Amino acid sequence: MTTRAVRLLAGLGLLALGGGVLVFARLSSDPDELLRAFERGAGMPEDSVSIDDIEWLGGGRVALHGLEVRAAHPARPDVRIRRFEADLPGLRALREGEAHLGHVVLEGLSIELQQQRPAPRREAGEDALELCAHTVVVDEGRVHAARDAPLPEVEILGITGALRELCWTPASGELDAAGALAADHARFGEIRLRELVMPEVRAGGRTVAAPDGRAWLGDTEVVAELVIEGLGAPEGRPRVQVDARVRGASLADMVTAATGSRSPVRGYVTGTGRLHAGGELPRGGAWWSANLYLGDGTVFIGEQLPVHARAALKLSPWFRLDGGAIALGDTRVDARSGRGWVALDQVVVDSHGDDDEDVRVRGRDRLEAWGRIESDDARVVLSTDAGLPLVDKVGLVVEGLPPDVRVKLAGKQDLQR
Repeated sequence: MTTRAVRLLAGLGLLALGGGVLVFARLSSDPDELLRAFERGAGMPEDSVSIDDIEWLGGGRVALHGLEVRAAHPARPDVRIRRFEADLPGLRALREGEAHLGHVVLEGLSIELQQQRPAPRREAGEDALELCAHTVVVDEGRVHAARDAPLPEVEILGITGALRELCWTPASGELDAAGALAADHARFGEIRLRELVMPEVRAGGRTVAAPDGRAWLGDTEVVAELVIEGLGAPEGRPRVQVDARVRGASLADMVTAATGSRSPVRGYVTGTGRLHAGGELPRGGAWWSANLYLGDGTVFIGEQLPVHARAALKLSPWFRLDGGAIALGDTRVDARSGRGWVALDQVVVDSHGDDDEDVRVRGRDRLEAWGRIESDDARVVLSTDAGLPLVDKVGLVVEGLPPDVRVKLAGKQDLQR
């Protein structure tokens, strides 16, 4: 999940937009007057906030219909809430700089962002207003961020949730809350998730944590722990860390999501990965590190391999052909990935499972691979101990993307890490 997308979700504190209007509604019965007062208090240009209708519900509650806030800066979101319901804050609380909105309901929340980059900072004064609610219920929420190279388009649909004991200081961005959030679908460029659930979300000051998030990537369940630090900080960008676990995920699908290209290395992975994003990393510089177990791993070489090369591979005790691929079997993988690339730092096959002692002594039980896959090219090197006099290592180099790959014997320089 990108830094900006996470910030947007954490920004369900946008209830402050409606809450701020309610603050001034206590002081004025004229909708235009209260809107202009709210704009002045929030430092917004005139006519940037509008309401279709105000419904007085009785019992100190009010509903705003068609609340819309048009951003004055492209890095700030345009917000529309179809229906915003809350308590009117007390006058004494207003004088003390703290507005209590009671039970808040946000129906049809839509957040639209034209740029995915930090907005100009606002400093909170000593008299900055703090908006609080006992509970905040969100229904039919949507977040959309337009593509802003190098960052891809982001869309999150069907957001629902409930937060409790929420307090937010709009001027500083500091947020305190706890609760749960969910979404039907999310798309981050080519990465598509469904059934996102965060059963426990905690926000304190400038930090947000979700220790047990879950989502589906294709047919694979992803379990993740999310931590964001530095939200709304006067300097720098928020730092995002996600620790994820997968079981039985398609490596080829994961490589395609990262690079947009077909992967020559295939199989199904189980293991852990960590997303590093934001903070001191450059914009668009988020990357993953992963420790995986690859089951039924293969390296694609195609069916067009020259006859003599295919015959040599079939006879070789070091490599095993499986159709148009070299079989890796069960493998340990250390990998990194970023926008447009995947680096296989170390792929180790401890054993192919052969009972042939001669084959194992000659090195076939220790096959290694490494390489890099990008959007327009790939290079994977396979190496093993030769177990022969005067020959230390033997290997193959696989270059190109499926179905157009090239295979050659590795030279001494190719086998140097």
